[in-house]
Amino acid sequence: MIKKDETKLCLVIDQEKNIYAWAEPYIIDGEIKPSIGAPDGTDPIIISKSDIPQGIDLVDCKYIDGQVVYSPERAEERELANLRSEREQEFAKYDKYQLPYLQAKMTPEQIKEYNEWRQAWLDVTITKVKPERPEWFDKI
Repeated sequence: MIKKDETKLCLVIDQEKNIYAWAEPYIIDGEIKPSIGAPDGTDPIIISKSDIPQGIDLVDCKYIDGQVVYSPERAEERELANLRSEREQEFAKYDKYQLPYLQAKMTPEQIKEYNEWRQAWLDVTITKVKPERPEWFDKI
């Protein structure tokens, strides 16, 4: 009989000790078996869920000396990647082919506001503040 062990997790660790995948292991005939594997063929590490610090996301952690450890650097990398992705999505709405058409409809004040908004998005990985889209944006 096969079932999942809900008290444990299989962790896949990369060469820099980053945790990049996890899943509950299987119990097959009373023996705990990994439910996931690393692309390079290394065995995942099986830990007790109680060994994971509460209130943190595993993607922000490393596995060091047999322990799951929060990594502020990983959390920062993920936050910056999310901000870059959001910026890309915002800019895609007003891509280079639409922008001249849109700017032809804008007042000088709106163009100024657009340029400030765009610059704020370019600076978002430094400021970590997502700019608010001007109210008139979706109406032109």
